Amino acid sequence: MTNWWNKNAQVRMDDFKAWVGEPDQPSRVYFRNYIIDKQYKSILDCGCGLAIDYFGFQNDKYDILYTGLDSCKHFVAANEANGI
Repeated sequence: MTNWWNKNAQVRMDDFKAWVGEPDQPSRVYFRNYIIDKQYKSILDCGCGLAIDYFGFQNDKYDILYTGLDSCKHFVAANEANGI
């Protein structure tokens, strides 16, 4: 699977963004509210892609230690460019 993403992520980035949605998508909001309600202070996002949930926590102004992991070099580079 990693090989597919490394080969296709750059040319399919718009598709990927459409697949995962935006930070204000209801399923993302539900997830963040669950984390906030439990008062978790850190999260490990395995297979984080473009770290959509990181930006959601930022938008919510919730102070959390976010660690995103991904094996796709294009996602890692995009997140590094965004300061993640």
